[in-house]
Amino acid sequence: MNKISNTNIELAERLVNGLFIVQEMNPSDYVLGIRYANPYDYYLAGNVSNSLVMVSDKGMFVSSFWLVIIRFGIIGLIIYLNIFFKIINNYRDILPFILCIFVQLFSNADMIGSGFLFQFIFILSYIEYQRDDSKRKNIIKINNVE
Repeated sequence: MNKISNTNIELAERLVNGLFIVQEMNPSDYVLGIRYANPYDYYLAGNVSNSLVMVSDKGMFVSSFWLVIIRFGIIGLIIYLNIFFKIINNYRDILPFILCIFVQLFSNADMIGSGFLFQFIFILSYIEYQRDDSKRKNIIKINNVE
């Protein structure tokens, strides 16, 4: 609680740290991702000159959306988001859960964390239920024919 109450929200640029780093990346890094283990190492190597990037002594906060772009490039982002696009194309009813995950990409630092898994469990359960439901309807139709 003390950390939240002592944080000056107007000066906290935590959610846009990733944007500032992406703006400083080379075009090849933007497409394929950086050659460092994490954005903090990339920053320490002197690749980011933007003074607005907030860094603590142990690392930096970068939301999942920007983290995927920084570490894996646009190609990695397309692969990561392709999972959700395929689900949306097949099951439109699940769109509210996908939107919740998409919002978490901009505010949460872990790509596959507890919030992501919690939402994804409901998505997969719904998909499995829809598959089983269609099988049950086919069985009922066959029984009515006889």
